[in-house]
Amino acid sequence: MKTNTDELKAHLRRALVSAPDDNSLREAKTHILRAIEVIEEVESKRDRRQSALVERRQKNLFIPDVKSAYKAIESELASEKAKLEQIVKRKSSRVLDRPEPPEEMQNVFG
Repeated sequence: MKTNTDELKAHLRRALVSAPDDNSLREAKTHILRAIEVIEEVESKRDRRQSALVERRQKNLFIPDVKSAYKAIESELASEKAKLEQIVKRKSSRVLDRPEPPEEMQNVFG
């Protein structure tokens, strides 16, 4: 993570402290304070990104390389395909086990 903002914040704080107490410089001091706030926001965003990156890397540790990830996906797809085939077999056997409706019902429903 970048840590290049510490020196910049130190310079801005020195500039803020060394500025004379003059009403005409109030706007300049406000801009310096706002610059310090922006730098601190950037630092907090970097910290959040870094922590999120660490969490993502920890979650992905169970798949060390692409080949094992591919094998895991293939095995999962194969198991899901087997489940689907079982469902289709059960459904087709139910259709065969059903008795034919009477002829009057076939005329009504087509």
